[in-house]
Amino acid sequence: VADYLHAQLVWLTPTNLRLLLLPDDEEDDLEATERFRQVLKLFQTKAFAQPLAPSEQRTILQVLSDKKSSTNEDPASSVNAAMSQTYDDDDETSAIRLVQESGLTPQNLPRLVEHNPIVATECLLRILASTPPFCNEDEKNEYLSSLVGMDMSLHTMEVVNRLATHNTNAASSSRAAAAPNKKQPG
Repeated sequence: VADYLHAQLVWLTPTNLRLLLLPDDEEDDLEATERFRQVLKLFQTKAFAQPLAPSEQRTILQVLSDKKSSTNEDPASSVNAAMSQTYDDDDETSAIRLVQESGLTPQNLPRLVEHNPIVATECLLRILASTPPFCNEDEKNEYLSSLVGMDMSLHTMEVVNRLATHNTNAASSSRAAAAPNKKQPG
């Protein structure tokens, strides 16, 4: 009966799609629901309007990366760890749906970049890594065009640098994995 009700709740409103993102383990449901709601509230009430506190940034980054890290970790190192982590399909789906429900659009991306560049970087990485059912190439280009069209600022340059560094690191690690091991002449 619970599974049937869970499946039927999705049809009530589109915002209830987040119920699909919750883990199947009933013990974790309450905690996951609360974290998800907390992150959505942070996005919808604060992230686009003002800088988030480090603990709030950490909460968002942890939910986006589905990573349970310590609460005294530096937000910058958290986003770097999240960027270097490989994501499985469920984590990617959950993260991109969270970004979509957060209200992030190409039009309000500049506000997120100016107030919370680390969170904006992680959101953009999720969008750019998403597959067509969630975000097609035109939508990805709209986000990038919005970023490129912003006035130059320290935060804008930080986001562009993190995106470029992430893409460079991903490309060089994939080339290294594809290259056969050759011994250097001594």
